[in-house]
Amino acid sequence: MLAVNGTTADDPFHALISEGDCGWYDAYEQRLVRFTHIRLPYGDGLDWRGVVHVPQKSFYHMTPLSHAELCVAFAHSLMRARRQLPMHTLEIDNDGSFLAMPKDLQRQIVTSAAVAGVRRLVVSSYPEHVSDDAVRCIMHELAQHGVKLTVRIIDDMHENAVRMRKIRKAHTCQVLLQTVKTLHAYKVTVGGYVFIHQAQPSRILYLYPHMQDYDVVARKESIAAVNALFDYYGMDEVYLSSTCVAQGTNLEQLWLQGRYEPPSLSLVASVLAEVLARHTKPVHLLPFRNEAAFVAIPSNHSRSGVHQDDVLLHEHDIWFQKLFNDYRLTMNTEEFMQEYGVRCHDVRHCSFCNLLT
Repeated sequence: MLAVNGTTADDPFHALISEGDCGWYDAYEQRLVRFTHIRLPYGDGLDWRGVVHVPQKSFYHMTPLSHAELCVAFAHSLMRARRQLPMHTLEIDNDGSFLAMPKDLQRQIVTSAAVAGVRRLVVSSYPEHVSDDAVRCIMHELAQHGVKLTVRIIDDMHENAVRMRKIRKAHTCQVLLQTVKTLHAYKVTVGGYVFIHQAQPSRILYLYPHMQDYDVVARKESIAAVNALFDYYGMDEVYLSSTCVAQGTNLEQLWLQGRYEPPSLSLVASVLAEVLARHTKPVHLLPFRNEAAFVAIPSNHSRSGVHQDDVLLHEHDIWFQKLFNDYRLTMNTEEFMQEYGVRCHDVRHCSFCNLLT
């Protein structure tokens, strides 16, 4: 993803909105489309569930923007994006739950995107912020321009999969079921995230006190989470990824202390292969990249992972990265499975990599 930075005289908010473009395989149109990402600096120091985090002022070195300023900044971002190529899919990242923002602000942002010619809008939301009224308001604006909507549900799907098996009537599970039902009533595409190697291994140890191999458990739980999203919750697609280590996070502290390791590339590939063999719905493999570069992403030659921008990669890391990139661009399950079989055979004959698989 290419970040856009800097300011111009006629664009005072340029530096306040982070943008990016990449190729995204649209599983419904079955073709590669332009995927544009715009991050809105919305927030006042609290996340969407009332937990204190770093306020917007710390990120942008100024007071938080008013709603009017946000809309102006967003319009400038759309204008710049349209200068390059026609837009197809637009993801709006507002540092949290889009449906938690004031309705009038939501309406203005959504209308601007629709008028700009976007064909699909992607937003994220916590389940508790999805209501019939909230979805109806957004769809009223989008439907006038023929724009489709995808809502990515923000939740700890891994833990919900565990709770669903251990406590069938868990409150969170019922909320998620109602969330999907509400969104489907308006023909909204619904997706959920599954991250391999959860950020807090201590929780897994609590659930599995006799655990000896974290990779075995992580693989089992990741697959169970994907199965739950499709089979139990009825979601339309899954966004599968590794848990990567971002700078300045609690996870980085665990990583620096040697208490956390990203999964190996082989482990990520094995989870993807397993779920692709079972499900026909789209399973998107998210890139192990971020505009603010991760300090550790999956590797097959280093247990602690490698830096996102590391160019001195082991040959097998290059193999698997290509395998993943090819899948992201085509989502061709058959080709992935064939190539995965070849790579697994080669890795098994490498004594170094074999220690990590």
